[in-house]
Amino acid sequence: MPRKKEYDPSEVLQKAMYVFWQHGYRSTSLRMLEKELGINQFSIYSSFESKHNLFVEVLKQYRKHMREGIVQILINSEGDLDDIERFFKAFIEAVQNGESPNGCLVANTAAEVGSSDNQIHKALKAYFDMMEESFYKLLKKSRSKGQLPKDLDLHKKAKYLVTCTEGLSLSSKVMDESDLQSFISSVMASLQN
Repeated sequence: MPRKKEYDPSEVLQKAMYVFWQHGYRSTSLRMLEKELGINQFSIYSSFESKHNLFVEVLKQYRKHMREGIVQILINSEGDLDDIERFFKAFIEAVQNGESPNGCLVANTAAEVGSSDNQIHKALKAYFDMMEESFYKLLKKSRSKGQLPKDLDLHKKAKYLVTCTEGLSLSSKVMDESDLQSFISSVMASLQN
């Protein structure tokens, strides 16, 4: 008869997310995970089979974390373009105040692993798709309210806004407040054409 798990897998994923977020995929060792998660290597392998599989699950957890967190600003918007600016400011604040321990986990992973691993690439793509859909729906509501030109390609603008978000995750680590505000103002102005 298999032993009952003495830990909560969702809690383990949450803790693992912060370990990978802080150290990156390749620099995170199983020893680090054991220490931070409070479970042994056997339990990690028993639940996730490998560090790789754990990381793929962590990326899914991060997508959920973001969707249930600051992305709600976009999801709950009635189409007010100011909500995009509000989202960008909340995103920057999360990076600068340490809520996001090392910027954006997805941006960091894309830079570290890129498309060299199919499963990780699929998890990254799912995150970008979620972000794009959130921006697209807000833009569509904005256009229906007459705030955007009718001929504006909303899918292209949504992709552009996702790229801007990921750029902000890096820029907010080095740019000062006035430069970041200038960037956001430029992005907002670009939505009209």
